[in-house]
Amino acid sequence: MDKSTFPKRESERIVGGPGRLKALVNSQRVRVEYRPNGRSYYNASDVLSFAKVRKGRNHEKNNSQRAIA
Repeated sequence: MDKSTFPKRESERIVGGPGRLKALVNSQRVRVEYRPNGRSYYNASDVLSFAKVRKGRNHEKNNSQRAIA
């Protein structure tokens, strides 16, 4: 994964937001590559090492709160 990269938005989602990603780049914990097309790509192994665990969304309806008529 050392040669793989993630785009900016995906990297932000993995590490927990744009502020956290910016802090990691400023402290040189995540390597960034700026390409001629104006986009920035972040090293995949660095980004995954600082991944935040997020709680999943429960899309099932909660039937226990419904009133039975």
